[in-house]
Amino acid sequence: MNNKSFNDRRPTPFEEQAHAEARNHFADHLKQFPASLTAIRKLERNLATLALTITMAGAQKSSSESAIRADDSSQWHKGAILFDNVMACHRPTDSGTEFAVIEQFPGGRNEVWPRGRNAVEALRSFVADQKHVLQIWSQDIAAQVKEFLSEKYPGHDTSRVADGFMYRLAHAECLTHQQHQSRGIRI
Repeated sequence: MNNKSFNDRRPTPFEEQAHAEARNHFADHLKQFPASLTAIRKLERNLATLALTITMAGAQKSSSESAIRADDSSQWHKGAILFDNVMACHRPTDSGTEFAVIEQFPGGRNEVWPRGRNAVEALRSFVADQKHVLQIWSQDIAAQVKEFLSEKYPGHDTSRVADGFMYRLAHAECLTHQQHQSRGIRI
């Protein structure tokens, strides 16, 4: 997304007000989206180490404590926790160790996501799926922001406000990091 148009000139008082209203209305998204993006990037950076950990766990005898039953009745062993309710797992099969990413839902559901004979490939597939989900979520947020602004300010061109909002959403991780760094600099 090109943010040049938003930075060409200072926002007008109307644009500042519209942006503040959008920011307040979508405050949860402004917290959740960057956190999800950061988690996926961290997982992607640590993918090789996680795959090695899971592969090594799959080569050892697993305890019954690490066992979980998936919705398809297959039994898996936890190898590494990826997120709060998502873990990389392994299980022995007649044709060798199988790896998967499993998400645990409230109520005892355990859904198997990507799976395969190679831990790296299973994790890469999961990361790719999560990136796709974030892209869809971003597009959905953009549509919601545009709809919110058009309903709140009918007849006004709020495209610069929406574009600026989405830029800040997508770059919130970087902006937050820069703000924290600049606070420590004394001139």
